[in-house]
Amino acid sequence: RTGAGAALIGPAGVGKTTLARDAAERLAPDFPRVDWVRATASGSAVPFAAFERLLEVPETGKTAAVLRAARETLGDGRLLVLDDAHLLDSLSAALVYQLAVTRTVRMLITATVDRAPVPPEISALWRDGVVTRIELNPPGHDDRRLSAQVDDFVEALPAASHRLLEYLAVADPLPLTDAVALAGTDAVDDAVRSGAVVVDDDRLRPAHPLFVDAVRRALGGPDLRRLRTALVERLAASGADSVVGRLRRAVVATGSDRPQPVADACAAAQEALRLGDLELSERLGQAALGREPDLATRLTVGYALAWQGRGREADAVLAEIDPTALTEDELMAWALPTAANQFWMLSEPERATAFLRATRGKVSSPAALTTLDALSATFTMNAGNVRRAMEIADEVLASPTADDTAIGWAASAAALRSARMGRFGDVDALAEQAMAAGHP
Repeated sequence: RTGAGAALIGPAGVGKTTLARDAAERLAPDFPRVDWVRATASGSAVPFAAFERLLEVPETGKTAAVLRAARETLGDGRLLVLDDAHLLDSLSAALVYQLAVTRTVRMLITATVDRAPVPPEISALWRDGVVTRIELNPPGHDDRRLSAQVDDFVEALPAASHRLLEYLAVADPLPLTDAVALAGTDAVDDAVRSGAVVVDDDRLRPAHPLFVDAVRRALGGPDLRRLRTALVERLAASGADSVVGRLRRAVVATGSDRPQPVADACAAAQEALRLGDLELSERLGQAALGREPDLATRLTVGYALAWQGRGREADAVLAEIDPTALTEDELMAWALPTAANQFWMLSEPERATAFLRATRGKVSSPAALTTLDALSATFTMNAGNVRRAMEIADEVLASPTADDTAIGWAASAAALRSARMGRFGDVDALAEQAMAAGHP
């Protein structure tokens, strides 16, 4: 009642969710609303999947803007119950941490910390004292005995109920309409009666995450591929067109017998990159690249690798592009990440500077020249030539041909320059200008 919330920590199956539900019911009158967010193993691969019912991820805007909009939507003093928070994707975990430290919501969190890595933003909640950590370790609890009981229960299920758990092992939760289309109404009804699944807000979920864990352990590669193929066909037919829905389809299609068209797979990789999920962007992009190595896909994979600090791999992917076959716009789209990767990730400033200079000689439009100058200003700043960086950045920011990319680079260089020169009053405005332009 007095802090940002509480985290119930303990092994799977000790009753964390039941305790959180009882606490939420008792506390509900104190809050304008109570919402549940249930993280799942399959959902952890998709940005903001756990928050899909509470948030509409915008179609434009990069990570910081998306997180800001999400905080504004959710931060109204509600009680947020986060079940199995250790399974949250990294962006959802970042959102949870931001909501907690700003105290715009109260939280009840359940998490298991002894099985898999916990997102650092989640473990920081109790490590930094943002929420109260409450250990649940009842006497007599035995993980092995519980696992054996779960295995026995799952093995004894009717075939149709078991099949539904198999689908949920790949995509949890499933819209009830999709579950009925895949398995039939009778199978869903039987699975609910048997206690294997529950219907929650028109979605089908396992009655306990341990049930799908048991099923997942028993599935082989061919089984998973078959399930993914059936699911991707159904998800394509249902036509959910939200950002999260498109990314969910792309993830399920990877490793199925029905891969998405290359253009759709590349678009999903670019979507993940925009949201800052670099690992997912790389995975989707590499899958598309193996089928059709076009410029857009190479650029997406190059960015995803470079921003993970894997400069050599990014350089190799970008080096496969033939610059002589590119239009001026394409040349710019390739040259900027190539030069930035050389300078920062490979720590080869001379090579990057020479490459930028050579590229400048191959373009003619004022906008392209201004953008290259803006990147040059950041190189010059990081090389220690503060006054020359100041001159270049000021010229770019005063240029009528400077686009958002140029302003983002130049304003960030100018902000750093101002800080290093002791002109602290200028720093905030320049940093805001860089962020508003969508700093690359």
